[in-house]
Amino acid sequence: DSQCFGGSFGEMHCKKIAHLFQQAKKMKAPVIGIINSTGIRLNEGIMGLEGLGEVLFAMKEAQKSIPVYTIITGICGGSLGMIPQMSDFVFLEKTNGKCFVNSINTISNNTHQDTIDNTVPTFVDFIGTIDDIREKINFLCERMPQYLGQKLPARFELDDLNRSCEFQNSDKITLVDFLQQVSDSASIFPIKEHGCKDVFTGFISLAGKLVGVVATLDLAQTFHQECRLNDNGMKKATKMVQLCNRFRIPLLSILNNDGIETSLENEEDYLSSAVLYFDAIKELQSPKISLIPDHIYGGSYSFMGSKSIGMDMVIGWDCAQIGVLSDVAIAKLGHQTSQIDNSIAQAARMGLVDCIILPNQTRSYLISLFDMLETKTIEVK
Repeated sequence: DSQCFGGSFGEMHCKKIAHLFQQAKKMKAPVIGIINSTGIRLNEGIMGLEGLGEVLFAMKEAQKSIPVYTIITGICGGSLGMIPQMSDFVFLEKTNGKCFVNSINTISNNTHQDTIDNTVPTFVDFIGTIDDIREKINFLCERMPQYLGQKLPARFELDDLNRSCEFQNSDKITLVDFLQQVSDSASIFPIKEHGCKDVFTGFISLAGKLVGVVATLDLAQTFHQECRLNDNGMKKATKMVQLCNRFRIPLLSILNNDGIETSLENEEDYLSSAVLYFDAIKELQSPKISLIPDHIYGGSYSFMGSKSIGMDMVIGWDCAQIGVLSDVAIAKLGHQTSQIDNSIAQAARMGLVDCIILPNQTRSYLISLFDMLETKTIEVK
């Protein structure tokens, strides 16, 4: 209650919240937290700090069984920010919601007029009004498992399972066009949409079932355009794969890029982020399908969607290209492009691609393949 001591956390306040998490774990009931708090109560000293530790511990234990949704409607500062950081989904009220570690006036060498109030943490999934947030939480609660391991029945959909995808011009198909054509009733549910724009993460519905999507390009970008991966994009993609693994949600990996972004900033962190993604995709036990609609060049194919890392199926459009470098890059190196066959047909002949399809067949093939993989055996660790 933000009207009671600014919603600050005290010892008994924390015990009450910790108890809720313990009960939720028992009952396998998801938790929705609403944060508008000035932080730990100063007058309670170490007992307030101990209480926050108790909340964080109880929350982590509960997450072994249930999903946690957090809404930031006001201030969420300091160590309290660990709660949304640990949550499965985070919603930020666009007018009053603020999440930061240190107040702007405490940061040394701060010469900028921009305040922390205007920054959006990378762990935030959605920003909007309270009504927007309510709508999105309802969507997720209806489609996500209520507890880990729950298998949800398919929702009834009027959309034709065998409907053809109507793409007008193959060179001008954007990712949003593609997802709307493939998904039931054109439904797309982006998450972390305010993060790195060069990678899309979100959900679509296929035959009434939720499917996670990682795509190596922006929603507004066409498959034919150049797109390169960077450190931030890999981190965003990794979190999506981890989320799918946690809730056993099938994953569609749409591979369409020209390699790695060439910048000094990217040089420092890209490889470590790429390794984390590789670990996540390797650990993913739910059904996972790679789709190559236009082109994929460079090492990202190896660790993001090849059969060798355990993808259940690799499919692609009949026009797709897979290679170490594009024909343009090969020509710049002085090699004959005619000596290298980057066509998806060549990859299929070598057994590296399971199926070559026409663009308009994409929806029906994906539905059939995910249906086939539904009985995939999951390793018990």
